[in-house]
Amino acid sequence: MPRITKGKVCVSVVLVLVLNCLLLWNMNQHKLQRRRAFDNWLNLSNPHMLHVHKQLKKCSFEGGMQPNSSSVEAMETESPLKDSTPKCFYDGSLQFIYMTYSIKSAEQAKESTVCLSSQTSVDNLFWVSEQVETWSGTASVSVFVPDVDFTIALLVIKRMRECNPLVKRNVNFHFLYPIDMPPILTEFEFKASKRDCMDIENYNIELVYQIRTQDLSLTLYKLKYPQNILRNIARDECSSKYTFTPDIDMIATPKLHENLVKFLENESVENCDKCAYIVPTYEIALKEKNPLDKLNLLKYIKRRKARVFHVRAFNLNQANSRLSTWEVPPNSTDINVMYNINEYVQLWEPIYITKTLQLPKFDERFIGYGYTRNTQVLEMSVAGYTWLVLDTPFLSHRGFQSSKGRSRVRRKQIWENLKKFKGFRKELSKKYGIGSSDPRFGGKKDKKKSKKKG
Repeated sequence: MPRITKGKVCVSVVLVLVLNCLLLWNMNQHKLQRRRAFDNWLNLSNPHMLHVHKQLKKCSFEGGMQPNSSSVEAMETESPLKDSTPKCFYDGSLQFIYMTYSIKSAEQAKESTVCLSSQTSVDNLFWVSEQVETWSGTASVSVFVPDVDFTIALLVIKRMRECNPLVKRNVNFHFLYPIDMPPILTEFEFKASKRDCMDIENYNIELVYQIRTQDLSLTLYKLKYPQNILRNIARDECSSKYTFTPDIDMIATPKLHENLVKFLENESVENCDKCAYIVPTYEIALKEKNPLDKLNLLKYIKRRKARVFHVRAFNLNQANSRLSTWEVPPNSTDINVMYNINEYVQLWEPIYITKTLQLPKFDERFIGYGYTRNTQVLEMSVAGYTWLVLDTPFLSHRGFQSSKGRSRVRRKQIWENLKKFKGFRKELSKKYGIGSSDPRFGGKKDKKKSKKKG
């Protein structure tokens, strides 16, 4: 048996140490190369994006304003026309931080007639690319970016800006996250980076699957999504006389922006400060393409390929719009008012265009699902708004909706917001000096209303 000397042991130990050092050095070099590749890839078309993470991290320590200031107060003192540089704010509850103009449009902020404002999580961010295909005007979109969802947001937005010049030219993005879930810029293998520009949706889905952990997915599933905060941020950063606030997956008919500008510049429209112009919303069967005009939509309805939005999931959502009256061939391709809605019905959630200045905020106490949009509609009714249904434009939403797939988490959030809603009606009654016997505040007509909210 060969004898092992002390010298041989020392040499062996040294060799092992050298090999380990080389291995670690190679690993670090590989990591550094990946980091540089990530930075270079992210930086290809918009150097500003690399600075977003640093600015958001700075937000979480400094804020952009004193913690006792509300988002409403902040937006009243900040004008996007005067300065569209990124700024950080706390929301009114001090639970969230947001940065306006996280990623700016290529065109300088300027006065416009009407702006589209919307909000989304990173799961549905790809819809922005669909929106700009039919909406050629300015758009303001707030994105929920907790934890590594921030990385997903950057990559999807970058891909959309590369693939669709309209996204880069017209869309301003604003980021919001919970204080206890600050944004994380993470690294990953670019398995989906070579996807074709025509497949932004699958690119978005794959990034979520690759980057978001199961633990984070579970956390986000239970988290109350702050949609009203996001809606207010997006709307407040619209430098326009009118705003239009559909959900991100409600797609307009082609050339809606151009046709709306022409309509809104009419003297009779201009003179009404509290008019809300309703754009009907329809669900389109999954396998069908969105109809391009009203005549095609009517054919879809006849073939049962389209139906009123939420007519099965929650009928009160659109029932008061009386869309059976709307479902007749148009007399013109121009936009006109077809009929008025003279009576408010509880839990109504029309999608509309209205003047921005006097419009009540979305109440930010309603987070999660249920009673988010309709609280604003209720206050508008009490404040004396007139509702007018437009005759030719409409919005298309992919797929037929049903209440059967509503999760226990969502049902719980709806129930919690229902409790807030009862107190909210009392507040409005006191604020506007209208007696609680009014049907809008729980009078006799309220007794027949559904206890469920979609």
